[in-house]
Amino acid sequence: MSEENLIKNYAKAYYTLSRFIGENEVFFKTFDPGKYNFNNDKQFIDFISEMKLDKVENVKAVAEVYPRLHKDINDLILKEINATGNKDISKTEIFAKFKVEMFELRKTDLVISYGSKKECLEDWQDGYSDCREDFLIEAGLSVIAAGAGIWPGLVAGAATMLKYEICIGRNDRDYKKCMGRLKTK
Repeated sequence: MSEENLIKNYAKAYYTLSRFIGENEVFFKTFDPGKYNFNNDKQFIDFISEMKLDKVENVKAVAEVYPRLHKDINDLILKEINATGNKDISKTEIFAKFKVEMFELRKTDLVISYGSKKECLEDWQDGYSDCREDFLIEAGLSVIAAGAGIWPGLVAGAATMLKYEICIGRNDRDYKKCMGRLKTK
């Protein structure tokens, strides 16, 4: 798989999981990852299943490919770090491409759902940038750099991912309102 496709697939999997966390806000607001010990992917999948949420099947589907993608992304980042000597994962070209992919996935969902007007989209992009800089890097790094394994990293990043989804959700709400105002004119 090419580097570009690997990053796109990783971003899609990460996007699905971050949306899952955002859509289950009540659970993740009180979530304490310290209460759980995941020694393998099956324990994490079992944990998600026990939550009995509507989106479980989506998470299971992503869970089948996500650990492999995570390993491949880690390998790419380590290769880049070794080649450049830059130890800051958030400054790697791979992570920059990942952030762009995340932006495009979110924007595409929004435009497909609500349409597109230049002035609304420009405001949304500014708000998205604010949210992304505050939360996506922290959440993404917790998952990418997870030394204990991908699922513990994801669980540890859940609170940060929830903050990100709440911020983005508010920004999406403002976009919807902007589109509504333009339609009534």
